[in-house]
Amino acid sequence: LPLVLSLAGTRVPDRSVLQQLWTHSFSLFLILGCAVALFAQPLVHWIAGSRYAASAVIVPWVVLIGVLWVPFSFLQALSLTLQRTQDLAIEALLSGAVFVGANLILIPRYGALGAAWAGVLATASGCFFLFSRSWNWFQVSRPLLAWASIFGAAMLFGGLKGDAAVSWAAGVLIVGMLAYEAARYWRFLGTLRPVGARP
Repeated sequence: LPLVLSLAGTRVPDRSVLQQLWTHSFSLFLILGCAVALFAQPLVHWIAGSRYAASAVIVPWVVLIGVLWVPFSFLQALSLTLQRTQDLAIEALLSGAVFVGANLILIPRYGALGAAWAGVLATASGCFFLFSRSWNWFQVSRPLLAWASIFGAAMLFGGLKGDAAVSWAAGVLIVGMLAYEAARYWRFLGTLRPVGARP
């Protein structure tokens, strides 16, 4: 992320601002992921038609990969800023090995769903590796844990054929939360000063 590179690349980085950016960004995409996971079936029906309705089961896993790319991008940007290129190389090898191995094991048995699981495993392994490094500043706060739990529930519920009315009610609630969090995120971005700007 250019913004992370800019903020972390200052002579004395403000870690509290970076942590807030991490929390706000991760939370926003977790909530967005909840909405997409809950509306997976109607989205697939609207975009591709009823002929591809069965493929909706893959959508939550693709969404999970997208959500994991948020912290992964932050950690990559921080590692580049701190010149931890060796860890980036190890992460690339680790993710690649996990992706290839998981595909060889899962695709023959589960098809496209197995490929989605392989992508999740590869992205998660790389993310967890970078997060575990001693140079990592970012932390998982309680709000992030709460949204991660809600996202997990949405993933589970989105993959089940439950009551349509309950699904739509939960989806509408999540969309409202998404709008609220997006407004908070926009206001937070407005408080950030360009690098080098005088207070």
